Amino acid sequence: AVLDLNGKTMHQLTVNGNVTLIDSSDEKSGAITANHIIVGKGSTLTIEAGTYKGNNPTETAEVIVNGGTITGQSYGNKAAWTINGGHFSSTGILFSVTQGETITINDGTFDGMVNFGSKAYPATVIINGGTFNSDVSATCETWNIHNGIFNGPVYASVSTGYVYAT
Repeated sequence: AVLDLNGKTMHQLTVNGNVTLIDSSDEKSGAITANHIIVGKGSTLTIEAGTYKGNNPTETAEVIVNGGTITGQSYGNKAAWTINGGHFSSTGILFSVTQGETITINDGTFDGMVNFGSKAYPATVIINGGTFNSDVSATCETWNIHNGIFNGPVYASVSTGYVYAT
């Protein structure tokens, strides 16, 4: 299904199936202002355009971001993310616990701390490009950086009793 925001605002979204979000308005002012966008198990959410606040898939799913703006804290939380573009911004942490899933970043701009994984839920992160304008950190997981612009520190932390970051 294709959901066209057409400049309108939605306050909640639950996806069970395959959904692509677009905004055909000239101003691209369409927005989802929900605290959570829930993507159900086995579902796929593709974001093409618009503004999304509080994107938080909560079940095993796939999220593909090709454009648009995501603000607020965005958690990977059991979702496999593929980011091909878009603007991510937050005064807090953009990504946090990803519970063993994979995040692939091919492009995009990231303004805000990006923290992939946690001690209890390591992740695999693949960065093929993008611009990171703040701290980028990894905790106890594997991440592969092939390309990108990093305008802040990049660091991996380790902790006794957990798998070490690579």
